[in-house]
Amino acid sequence: MPDLVPDWYCDKRNMMKDAYDLCVDLRDDLILESDCGVYSICSIPFDFSSNTWYYNKCVISSKNTDRTVEIIRNYGNFPYCWVKKHKKRRKYLVCAEDTHGITVVDLSSGKVHTWIDEDDDFWPREFHVSPDGSTLAVWGSVMGELDKIRFYDFTEPIRFPYTLKGEFDGCFHADDDVYRYPDHIVGWDMKGTNLRVCSRYECDNEIYDSVIEDYLVYMDGQYIFDCSEIIDETT
Repeated sequence: MPDLVPDWYCDKRNMMKDAYDLCVDLRDDLILESDCGVYSICSIPFDFSSNTWYYNKCVISSKNTDRTVEIIRNYGNFPYCWVKKHKKRRKYLVCAEDTHGITVVDLSSGKVHTWIDEDDDFWPREFHVSPDGSTLAVWGSVMGELDKIRFYDFTEPIRFPYTLKGEFDGCFHADDDVYRYPDHIVGWDMKGTNLRVCSRYECDNEIYDSVIEDYLVYMDGQYIFDCSEIIDETT
């Protein structure tokens, strides 16, 4: 939990921790290692009782120190993204201790910072930081709306609130009869300007699962859906 948070969020976290104390460890730990092999997350799901809401205790550790960081998330899954190189010359873990917030762990200091907006119903589900560390792409949703992808300025990882660079609102009209919907993020291209996504498509009022790979291209200050030929990443 962050050092400085709004009172309403402190109250919410305290209520969540009271409920967490009544949970049962499901003994189904999952180890998630960083690409460099130095850091790891031990993800431990907890349950109130059978077929009810899950919580998740995530213990972040390093092979280089004895320090651990514990994050208790108010949901069963744990979206995360390792940031191994950043302009700030520090390593970070981007995750979400709350279903409607963004949490950044400074892996060098062990400090946890969370940004959450009481009036924003956006639910982050995936995090992807561009290769140069300047942009954070977040795939998520708002109840009752199409999934969307937000692009935040990530040049100052622990300075909140982030500046919203752009938002893609979940649907692209490919032609007269076909609509495409980003289903999940694949990752950034090598240049770090275009985001690769896998899309589902709708035709004749039926939605098909597919492995179509599209691009969200940053152009003229906004991200647009490019479902043309695959961009040559080597040029």
